[in-house]
Amino acid sequence: FKVEENFVAHFGINGDPTVSEAWGMRPLPEDPVKESNKRGYLSFAPDSRARLGTMTTTEVFINLVDNTHLDDEGFAPFARIVSGIQTIDALYSAYSSSITSNPAATIAAPDPIKIYMQGNRYLEENYPQLSFIIGTRVERDLTPPPPASDS
Repeated sequence: FKVEENFVAHFGINGDPTVSEAWGMRPLPEDPVKESNKRGYLSFAPDSRARLGTMTTTEVFINLVDNTHLDDEGFAPFARIVSGIQTIDALYSAYSSSITSNPAATIAAPDPIKIYMQGNRYLEENYPQLSFIIGTRVERDLTPPPPASDS
């Protein structure tokens, strides 16, 4: 639901408030950090409703750059992008949680509380250019894939 340039792309709140509510009642235990938050790695984000970062639910972020400082904060990567990183780089980024940190931002990022309460209706009405993830694929190959690249 937001892209922080040179940091992360944050998403994972279901577009249906009923589904979000059901999953919100099932916080996930935090994993130990075994990998580093490098470009193309995905980690769970603290639930936006917790405000103190004390629980994890469905919110996820993709590291757009190496964010190894997040390792010490307990953000444990659980997956990585092995192809298609250029698609992530092309996500619409003019909606930012900190307009001052993103000169291209023209409007503040979506409010996660409103996404939980109103779902995609809120996003579609207020953020018409927002990028949506509509599909992914999990690779089950146990051989380590090459690191994500910029190309």
